[in-house]
Amino acid sequence: MGLLRRAYSKYQRDGILSLLYASIGFGYEKTVRPHLSCRRYPVIQDVEVRSKEQCIRALDKYIYISSIPTDHKKPNCEFIREYVDQGENVIVIGGGYGITSVVAATEVGETGDVLIYEGAKRLIDDLFSTLSVNGVASQTTVKHAIVGDAVELKGSEGSAERVSPHKLPSCDILEMDCEGAETSIIPNMPPNINTVIVETHPKKGAPTSAIKKALENREFKIVDSEPDRTSGDVLVADSTLD
Repeated sequence: MGLLRRAYSKYQRDGILSLLYASIGFGYEKTVRPHLSCRRYPVIQDVEVRSKEQCIRALDKYIYISSIPTDHKKPNCEFIREYVDQGENVIVIGGGYGITSVVAATEVGETGDVLIYEGAKRLIDDLFSTLSVNGVASQTTVKHAIVGDAVELKGSEGSAERVSPHKLPSCDILEMDCEGAETSIIPNMPPNINTVIVETHPKKGAPTSAIKKALENREFKIVDSEPDRTSGDVLVADSTLD
């Protein structure tokens, strides 16, 4: 019934031709596309994304397929490149396809390390593959775990460990894009964190105003920000504690 409701809603909003085109794309993606060989993988923010579902297949250019936009994670990656230094310790909450993790691992180099938490089971293998093909596996550690509240995962959690925010290790940089869980993590994160890079999610209960307030309550000062591609902002905050 959910699929029928979405189809009817699209028909009312966009018309019959749009619904027909979307239906063809849906049928292709669910029935034909999984059996086609992968031609190449997308490169986003100079990171080759080794995702099985995002790999580009033979007929994709003829039929609309949802894929990662080229500006995906742009402000996040720009801030990581600006604020992360060689040899630092970085924690990434919300590893996703591994884009920000690769950028962070490249910045810290072989003398630093990046600890990555990802709660969705289906993304773990792709995450490992992306880290490996981009040459940063040696300075990264992946944990299949949910930090704070599981507001919205990109798939089933499977056997994901549950990690309380106050049990996170200390780090130089904490980078977060965790689909609304930021509001449960920031108030309870450990004190020994120098800089937070965080994406806000107004539609998931984590608007920019609430995230700024939570950071200020933890003695962080906003030092940089950029609007996100879809909604919300990406904020950079430095600790004001000595």
